[in-house]
Amino acid sequence: MKKDYLQPQKDERPVMIITGIWTLYIILICFLAYLCFLHRISVAAAIIGCIVVTSLHIPRFLMLKKLKLSPQVKVNDDNMTINSEVINFLEIKNFASREYKPHIIFFLNNRMVIFQQTDFIINTASGDFSFTIIGSEKANLLKDLLTKIKERNYLP
Repeated sequence: MKKDYLQPQKDERPVMIITGIWTLYIILICFLAYLCFLHRISVAAAIIGCIVVTSLHIPRFLMLKKLKLSPQVKVNDDNMTINSEVINFLEIKNFASREYKPHIIFFLNNRMVIFQQTDFIINTASGDFSFTIIGSEKANLLKDLLTKIKERNYLP
């Protein structure tokens, strides 16, 4: 018997991802500065520690860059807009998607803040469109929509 109330829930809001990454970074840097001001570690050790913490946080900062540069996808009744490029649903022939494994940012109140990226390639009559979606719920909804569109477009 699995107890669902003990399982962490996922939260993929960009605000929570940004807050989690910056909060952890600032806490670690401030802790090193605190130890330096108490004379528990030397200034050189504090600087080296800050460099190590920063180098370990570079992948997380790259996540923030991806989050900032992620495209805006809007779905209308008969088309979808991806960064001001309009794709008509009748032109969609096929699509492919690739999910990357989710990265856990932190836990807060039995809630897991994660970053998940999915790449999409949509084949249309006018060419191929590729873009990246951040968030598993958005990616699953877009996959379902594109699957239904693909099935509908193949019907005679």
